[in-house]
Amino acid sequence: MPVAIRRVRSLLNKLAYERFAEHVSAFREILANVDSGEFGTVVDLIGRHAVIARGDFIVLYASFIKELSQDCPDLSAAVLERVDLELRLGLESDSEEDNVRFFNIVELIAALCRNGVVPTQTVKTFIENAFRHGTPTALEAVYRMLNVMRAEHEKMFSSCFDQLAYSWTPRFSNRLRFLILDLIELRGRLWLPRRPPAIPGMMKRTDFRRLLQQHTG
Repeated sequence: MPVAIRRVRSLLNKLAYERFAEHVSAFREILANVDSGEFGTVVDLIGRHAVIARGDFIVLYASFIKELSQDCPDLSAAVLERVDLELRLGLESDSEEDNVRFFNIVELIAALCRNGVVPTQTVKTFIENAFRHGTPTALEAVYRMLNVMRAEHEKMFSSCFDQLAYSWTPRFSNRLRFLILDLIELRGRLWLPRRPPAIPGMMKRTDFRRLLQQHTG
């Protein structure tokens, strides 16, 4: 295995917010010196790590790809080509295992759209295709995409939110229905999270006595 590829593997395994700038700098050096054959391997390795990311690490990888794409247009083009392929394959798959990976990819792509790496038109085209498929997997993918987009792109994707609200049918699971309703409700609250339930404090002694008298006469 070439030294550059071994170094890429090592860096990706250690990628973290605390050493983000250091790893970006190291990757820029690698991308500037790899040959065309190794470049494809580097892109594949970044993609493999990115699509298994969870939670905050999805945003971390989206930021990582954005930083590298600014200095390497070839990387940006390779990412967009891979994005288009993965989205089409994901909509056509019925495998539960494939769906988990597909949903991770969807959230990563939404994060890449938010930071400007993936064009909004790419996301819009995917959402249109997903609505045409109309399967539970396709609708959940739209839900996940819009859930990552949220307020920043609400006006741009307004019609998608509206269409999603009317896409659920009784033949789909209640879980999917609740996910969609929760997103629509969150949008209606202008993306403000629900307030935690109020925990009652200790009742004042005078109020307690008055309440006690009401019930005991």
